[in-house]
Order: sequence, then structure tokens, then C-alpha cells
Amino acid sequence: MSKGELKEKILELLANFQGESIPQSYIHRSISASKSRVSEILYELEREGLIKRKQIGRSKFIYAYTGIKEKAHEKDEMRMTIGIVYSSEYLFLGYFLKKMNEMKHKVNVKVFSDGLEALDALVHGRIDLAISPFIGQLIFSTIYESYKILPRGMGRGYEILYLDGGNKVHSSKLSTMDYIRSLSIKNGIIDAENTVYYSSPDELLYMAKKEKGYVITWHPLYKKVESMGFKVVKDAGIMENELCCSLAISNIVAESVREKITWMYRESLEAYSKDRSRYLELYSIITGIDIDLIKDAMYVYEPFNGDSMKATEEVLDIISPSVPDKSVYLKSIIR
Repeated sequence: MSKGELKEKILELLANFQGESIPQSYIHRSISASKSRVSEILYELEREGLIKRKQIGRSKFIYAYTGIKEKAHEKDEMRMTIGIVYSSEYLFLGYFLKKMNEMKHKVNVKVFSDGLEALDALVHGRIDLAISPFIGQLIFSTIYESYKILPRGMGRGYEILYLDGGNKVHSSKLSTMDYIRSLSIKNGIIDAENTVYYSSPDELLYMAKKEKGYVITWHPLYKKVESMGFKVVKDAGIMENELCCSLAISNIVAESVREKITWMYRESLEAYSKDRSRYLELYSIITGIDIDLIKDAMYVYEPFNGDSMKATEEVLDIISPSVPDKSVYLKSIIR
């Protein structure tokens, strides 16, 4: 491929993401070109004022200015990967996968041990969609600006537990559990001197057995923690808007496709509300969670039907009351 042909391919690709930031690694993977050749072309495009390059840590991102190229194309069929967290929360997933298939989008599901792992894969272009904790999505959106958030999903599904013998609280990091931890301490529901973060189910169970104290976690993990002798601590409705995980869509997904995915996701939640038992076996196979625990989860998680913007504002009042300004977070929200 000549330099001119490579430049044309990169321009055609970036035309799909005008006004958006995408991982630079996505470009060379998409057009099967070496990193060095792609980097050379991107350097030229930046000098021409068509893109902006930025680096966050070891990761590089490309912002394509509006008007980079008038010609854009959309594939009739796309292969996509959606990342979810190991949880019994996303019981509507079967409906979503069915709708995606009907729209000629072949979807692979990847299960991650925690939300940060899934989000890292999303911002670096290794997956296209992620259903992960809304809190983490909001926080990272101000840093990477490489995805959009649809604040819809499931709520509840968590427990605060305690076993005498420890003064620590065990929580996942930058997640709904972390948010509940903060609210619980603020409202005097728990009395813990230190926070210990876990990044996988196995790590949580090991630490809880060893150190005791408080545990804040989701279904089905809290079932396993209860079996270790921990007792549920009542939180008296600590969250006003109980949105746990939401859908994040990478900017590598064309806007027209993103709109279809948003519609299908909303429709899937509505379909699940009407018939909760239809795809439980499929979900058990995907996640490896025992079917009896999956059936129990039907009565634990509830579709979030609240005001998504109120839920966003409630979270921002805690995690970012003034720095940065809330408007920075809201830029990533799909209304």
C-alpha cells in the first residue's frame, strides 16, 4: 500500500469519528498497517490541522476535527465485542444480543472481573461496548473522552455486610460499591477506619475471610460472603436513584450505529421487565454463574426507571461537587 493510499484509508476511517476521540491503536488494527506508518501519517494530518493527538500515560488518542473528510461510510454488518462485569445483574443481556443479531451486528461477550478492567478495555479500543459501573464511567470520561454513556440499566442488587472482628470496609474501586461506601460512612451506617479495595471475586473472598469487618458487594458475591457468616447491614435506602451499571459506547462506533445500539438497549430493558425468565440459561452459560443464583437475581435487581439526569446529578454531587465543573461530565451523557 502506497503512502497516499494509506493516508486515504486513514482519512476515510477518521471521517466516521468527526468531533470524537478514539484510541490510536484502533487505527492501525482497523486498516492492517504498521504502527510506525500510521504514526507518520497522523503526524502529517496534525500538521495539516485535521486532527489533534494527545497522550494520557502510555496511551495515545486521536481527536478528529469536524470536516476532516466529507466522505464517510457505514458497514451493514459489524462485529463487536461487549464487556460486562462478573455479576448476575445483566439478565436483560439475552434480549440485547438478540436485537443486535437482528440488526446484523454479531456480538461477542467478554466477562471481566471488575468494572475498571472492563473500562480499561473500552478506552483503549479492545472492546466496543461496556456495561459497567456508572460511577467509573463518569470519572474516566473526563480523562479519556473516548466513549459516550447511556445512564440506563439495573438498580439495587448490592448489600452491606458485617462480621465482627475487623474495622475495615472492603469495596471495589471507583464503582457503585465505592459510592455506597462513601455514603454509608457519611451517614453513619458503617464505622470503619480503613478501606481495602478488591479487584476480583477471589480477592474479595480471601480478604473478607482473613480480615473480616465490613463488605460492600453485589449479587451473587454477597451470597458467598453471607455463607462465611457475615450479616446484612440495613442501609435504609441510602441511594435515591439506584442506578448501578450503565452502557458505555466507544467512539470507534459510528454515530448512526450508536443511535441504533442505544435504542436496542432501551428496548431490551423494557422487554426484560415484561418477561424476566426468558434468557436466564443463556446468561448462566455466558457468565459461568450457577443457574439457581441467576434465578435468585431476578428478585434482587430491578430495572432502573428513574430520571437518568437526576441520577447523574446525584452522583456528581458526591464525586465532583466543583472540580472539574459538572458540565465536563455531562458532555459524555446520551440523553
